[in-house]
Amino acid sequence: MNCPNCGAPNDGGKFCKSCGTPLPQVQSNEQQNNSYQQSYQQPVQQPTYQQPNQYTPPVQPEIDPNEKTAKGFAVTSLVLGILSLVCCGVVLSIPGVIFGIVSLNKKKEQNGMAIAGIVLSAIGLVASIIIIIVSAVNGGFQAYYHLS
Repeated sequence: MNCPNCGAPNDGGKFCKSCGTPLPQVQSNEQQNNSYQQSYQQPVQQPTYQQPNQYTPPVQPEIDPNEKTAKGFAVTSLVLGILSLVCCGVVLSIPGVIFGIVSLNKKKEQNGMAIAGIVLSAIGLVASIIIIIVSAVNGGFQAYYHLS
């Protein structure tokens, strides 16, 4: 190996024999590979983040329009049945029975509200008829027809 400063030939020392300049060290291939592997470090892998999936709304089951109207008729029948028991018996119980029957015909399953509406409307109708008959027999309507 020649000295980089003066160009004098040297045989494997650390310094040049003629000028004393430090010589570059020559390494064997094995030493070069080891030093390369020691100095080279794998780069730290950063976690990769993916784009989140696009939002997909939940699938709503399709409701038959007949089921919607049947449910509305069932609710109406139930409300009219309750009101026929509480107040205006004959006036509200007849439409309550009709709405309940229509709801039963439109929807074949889960008819609890329609049946309850029919039963309550029927009870309200029977109770109203009994009250009207008892009032008529006992003279309950004489105040309305008394002219003098």
